[in-house]
Amino acid sequence: IPYLFLVWRGVFATASDFKFSGNATVISDYTFRGLSQSDENPTLQAGLGVEHSSGFSAAVWASGVDYNDDTPTVDGADFELVWHGDYKYEFGNSYIGTGFSYYTFPGASSSLNYDYLDLHLKAGHSFEKFNVSAQFSWSPEYYADSGEGYYITVGANAPITEKLKFNTHIGHQWIEDNTSFGVPDYLEWSAGISYAVSPHVSLTFDYIDTDINKTDCSNGCDSRGIAGLTVHF
Repeated sequence: IPYLFLVWRGVFATASDFKFSGNATVISDYTFRGLSQSDENPTLQAGLGVEHSSGFSAAVWASGVDYNDDTPTVDGADFELVWHGDYKYEFGNSYIGTGFSYYTFPGASSSLNYDYLDLHLKAGHSFEKFNVSAQFSWSPEYYADSGEGYYITVGANAPITEKLKFNTHIGHQWIEDNTSFGVPDYLEWSAGISYAVSPHVSLTFDYIDTDINKTDCSNGCDSRGIAGLTVHF
C-alpha cells in the first residue's frame, strides 16, 4: 500500500509539471512578418500547446491561407500547419531560449516547395512597467525554395490598464533568392492593442506596414489595420 501511494503521488506530481492550452481565432487578415497570407481576407486559426516546468514546450498551429496559387495543373495552398518545439530558460526577470518551427502546407502541390524549417534564438526581459524581447530566425531553405532566410525582430509590450495592453515590434527579413520568394528584402513593423474581454476571450487590433514599394508587391505588403477575436482554453 505505501508503495502504491508513492507511485500514485508520483504520477500526479509529474502530471502537474505540464500545462496544456489551446486557442481559436477569427482574424480579418492573417499576416506573417508583415505580409498577408490570406489575400487580405478574414480567416480562421487554431492552436494546441503543452509546456513543461523544465522549460520545454511543443505546439501545433493551423491557419487558413490564400496565395492565389491554384492553376489547372497545380493545387495551391488552402491552409498552413505549423509544428513548434522550444526550450526557454528563465533567470530573474529575463529569459533566453531556442527552438524550431516547421511550416507545412497540406494539400499544396509539392512542386511549389512551400514547406520549410525555421530555427530561432530568442531572449527577453521584464522591466517594472514594460517587457522587451528579441528573436533571430534562420531557415536553411526558406519558403518557395528561395534559399537561406534570415529574420530578426525586437518587440515590446506594456499594460495600459488591467485589461488593455499595448504592443509593438520591428523586424527585417533577408532572403537569398528574392525572385523565387517574390519580394526584395524588407523591413516590417506593427503597433497594436489587445483587450481581455474575459479570462478566456480577447480582442486585438494591429496596424501593420512594410517598406516594400508597390512596384515590387501589388497586394498584401501595404499598410493596413487587422482585427481579431481569440478564445483561449
